Amino acid sequence: MKFKLLSSVAALLMGMVFSIVAQAGEGHAMAKGVMAHGAWVRLVPPVAKNSAAYMELKNTGDEILQVESASSPVAEVVEVHQTSMVDGVMRMSEVKGLQVPVDGNVQLKPGGYHIMLIKLKSPLKKDQAVPLTLKFTTGQVLTVNARVKAMQGKMAHQHKH
Repeated sequence: MKFKLLSSVAALLMGMVFSIVAQAGEGHAMAKGVMAHGAWVRLVPPVAKNSAAYMELKNTGDEILQVESASSPVAEVVEVHQTSMVDGVMRMSEVKGLQVPVDGNVQLKPGGYHIMLIKLKSPLKKDQAVPLTLKFTTGQVLTVNARVKAMQGKMAHQHKH
C-alpha cells in the first residue's frame, strides 16, 4: 500500500516538473521570483551592427526586481533601453535599473523598453536562437532563448523609412 502511494506521489511530482519545464521552453524562462515570456529578437539586414530584443518580464516574488545588467554571446554590448518622444523626435536612451514591481510585469516591446544588442559579432539569421541573460540586483539570473524574427505590422513599416 505504501509503495502504491509513494509511486502515485512520485508520478504527480514528475508530472509537475515536466509541466514547468515545458512552460519554460523557447522564448520563455523562469528563475526564482521572475519569469520571461514571448522573448524575440528583431531580424535586421546582414550589414546592421545593432538589433533589439523584446519580451515580457513578470515578477512572481515578494520584492521589487531591478535589472542590474544584460548580456548575450551575439553582441559585444547589451543594454536596456527605452524609446521616448522628445520635442517631436523619437529617441533611445539607456535605462539603468529597470524595475519590475512585485506581482507586476514590464513589457519590453518596439517603441518602449527593449534590450539593445550593440556591435553584433555576426549577422543574425531568421529563426536563430539568441541566448539573453538578465542579472537582477537581488541575485537572480535569468537566461532566455529568443528567436530571431522579422517585425510585422505598423512598427515594421515605420522602421523601413
